[in-house]
Amino acid sequence: METMKSMSRAVGAGEPRGNRMSHMMSANEGPMDIIAKVSGHVKNGIREDDGPYFTNNEGIPLPDPEHSKTIGGIPIASDVHLFQKQQHFNRSKLAERAVHPCGSGAFGYFETTADVSDMTKADFLQHVGAKTPIFMRFSTVTLGREFPDEARNPRGFAIKFYTGEGNYDIVGLNFPVFFCRDPIQGPDVIRSQARNPKNFFLDYDATFDLLGATPEGNHAGLMFFSDHGTPDGWINEHGYGCHAFKWVNKKGEFVYIKYHFLAKHGQKQLTEPEAIRISGENPDYSKMQLWDAIEAGEEVEWTAKVQIMKPEEADAEKLGFDPFDVTKVWPRKEFPMHEFGKLVLNKNPENYHRDVEQAAFSPGSMVPGIEDSPDPLLQFRMFFYRDAQYHRIGMILRL
Repeated sequence: METMKSMSRAVGAGEPRGNRMSHMMSANEGPMDIIAKVSGHVKNGIREDDGPYFTNNEGIPLPDPEHSKTIGGIPIASDVHLFQKQQHFNRSKLAERAVHPCGSGAFGYFETTADVSDMTKADFLQHVGAKTPIFMRFSTVTLGREFPDEARNPRGFAIKFYTGEGNYDIVGLNFPVFFCRDPIQGPDVIRSQARNPKNFFLDYDATFDLLGATPEGNHAGLMFFSDHGTPDGWINEHGYGCHAFKWVNKKGEFVYIKYHFLAKHGQKQLTEPEAIRISGENPDYSKMQLWDAIEAGEEVEWTAKVQIMKPEEADAEKLGFDPFDVTKVWPRKEFPMHEFGKLVLNKNPENYHRDVEQAAFSPGSMVPGIEDSPDPLLQFRMFFYRDAQYHRIGMILRL
């Protein structure tokens, strides 16, 4: 018996193997069950790895987590655990996002607060009071993964809704407009705000060259160089879907809409000197602000609103502008905002690599009742966002 007891322990592990909570863990759960736990929508989610011993990638206990197999002190090629551990480490960082690399996020829920079932058949918008698990990721757009997150830049504002009919993504900004309307200029916009390829310095000359040659982008450019370019962290900014989308009801009727997510506690922004000082003192200021607020039990909230345009109103000659041009806003006097829900963040990620780095968003991820508009930039983003994620993390995505 004594021999059997000793064999039930992995060397150096300290705890019997039989102490695992369950043999199959979450193998029999579906994605919705798992995300409901991770998001805090249901109880029993965990953050820390509570395994009683170290395992390799196949879940096999390591014979000794601190020592390699050796002959005369020289590691040997038959130590599969040593090789796997180093190979895993060599591949542990995903390719950096080409756009939006520096960011963080949190889980929570979306609650429908107004009846919009006459305009859309999307199942998560059918009943007032219905709650849908969400994950939101915030980011700077063109600066690198390790760059200070309070630097002057647009901010990404991405939402993933885990609905009963699949995952729905809204991929927007803290600006209501973008810098270009033709997708062929998209890479130019990003490169104009990136580092100079000659010397790797930040280069505002390139930004102004782009704006000078792209007059339709100057609304976004003015926001970029105003205090909107330096919001006080992730939680003190509004978010926008930017593009026009369609809401389609059960009869097949549709309206065009634009999303607005207004911070319940209002916008707060920093001046240029304040942003520079904070970037030096704490490069992770925005990430830490969101994390600390949720850890302290605070619920971070945005009010969700839409502008609504009927198909017969979407006439560029009558409006005086193209309603599907993402460099333009819809006048709120003509198209007032209507509240339809709220976003609430209340749970931090359990694992940054899994929950944030591997999160993949695409404006082409739409559920029944929500469709694309004739916006040319949106049409191409529906392809190239997904393609970018395939390149970054492969064909198996958390989409």
